Amino acid sequence: MGLMHSFHHEDNLSLVTRFEKMMSSDDNKIFTEDECNRIIDFYEAEFNAEGALEAADYAVRQFGFSPEFYIRKAQLLIHNKREQEAFFILDRAEVFAPAEADIYLLRSEALSRLDLFDDALRLLDAHKEAAHGLELSNIYFYEALCYDKAGEQERMFYALKTALEITPENDEALRHLYLNTELSRKYRETIEICDNVIDRHPYSSLAWYQKGSAHYCLCEYDEAIDAYEYAFSINDGFELAFRDCAEVCMETKQYQKALKCYKDVMNYVTPDEDLFMNIGICYNEMGHYGVAKTFFEKAIEENSEADEPYYHLGTCYAKEKQWTRAVYCYIQAIQKYEGREEYFAGLGEAYYAMGDFDKAETFFREAADIAPEGAEYWLRAASFLLEAKKPTDALELIEQSQDFTFSPNLDYCRVACYLDLGNRDKAKYYLSEALIDHYDAHDSLLSLMPRLTDDREIMAMISAFQPL
Repeated sequence: MGLMHSFHHEDNLSLVTRFEKMMSSDDNKIFTEDECNRIIDFYEAEFNAEGALEAADYAVRQFGFSPEFYIRKAQLLIHNKREQEAFFILDRAEVFAPAEADIYLLRSEALSRLDLFDDALRLLDAHKEAAHGLELSNIYFYEALCYDKAGEQERMFYALKTALEITPENDEALRHLYLNTELSRKYRETIEICDNVIDRHPYSSLAWYQKGSAHYCLCEYDEAIDAYEYAFSINDGFELAFRDCAEVCMETKQYQKALKCYKDVMNYVTPDEDLFMNIGICYNEMGHYGVAKTFFEKAIEENSEADEPYYHLGTCYAKEKQWTRAVYCYIQAIQKYEGREEYFAGLGEAYYAMGDFDKAETFFREAADIAPEGAEYWLRAASFLLEAKKPTDALELIEQSQDFTFSPNLDYCRVACYLDLGNRDKAKYYLSEALIDHYDAHDSLLSLMPRLTDDREIMAMISAFQPL
């Protein structure tokens, strides 16, 4: 957690403590309007609806002629599915501020939450002609909320687009555009909207962030990273932008960049298990195994029941060829959670390296059983059986895999099995099929059986099938 953020949190916590003490006693302490807003904000951030409503009630009693707290209370009631009570509060607010736009906007939200969509839209339409600027933008934003509740994601998207065309600084519309894009999948159009917002409001960190997310969904990773970097350059406390940027960097194997993002996150939040683990993964991938182990151990200290940190700790020991320690970590991971095929595959590799082939075979097969759609686990089990001089077992395993997955590498492994069994006719038959369908994968056969580079007949077949 950042230092300034920590100070603000402690200050607000002290304020809330004084408020709660006052409410539980006969103390008639007076809080200012700003303090009341901060107390409500604190409870909302803590998802304490009862506390937020109690604070809003106090504020309404204390500042009865101000519409602000009536509006806040109505908003809280709506978000807690108490729409009828909200209508009553909004009526009272209208007495003091008949021209306040938030009153009819919240009425429309309450109506839409009651599934009275036509009434909500008519109410908003009635105010469009006289509205302009941010008020008009908010009308379209609340229209989008109505469409969202009605399940009309397409119309919601275009309402948000209009809201942002009118006022690019409408951050609530941007936040909801992010959520809508996930459902509407209008990634390219979202990028165009964000570009238009950025052209008029270049320091909108939300627009840059949303643009980055849309590029990521389109697998345009470099563009996503650039946009995320702009987002947190503008707002250096934008934790989600740092985390998402780091995730893209991890996916594209840019571990140094990812590490920097994760370290920046640590300036703003108290590190947790996931943060320690992701930092450890970066160091692990960069070859700094000692440092990586330190962070995986920190993740385990945060949550001793977590499985992933033990697995990654095991991979560090495996890379250092400390196989006994690797086995211990993999077993710990499996004991925490038995449903991850990579844990069993790692354990199989460790036992293989230690020369315990029976256990290695058991765990390679277990990995394939857990993830039958994962061709790589069938291939590893089959290739192990070949190395263990069990070509018949390997062939049976490959045939079994055909019901669950497909990989050209498995086809070439079948060829290796028949060659090992001395059945060259079948080997050549399956080799010709594999070369026709997936010539580019033939190196996997040579990896399984390097001696084939001296087999003139097999090498001649490979050459003959080479695409022109």
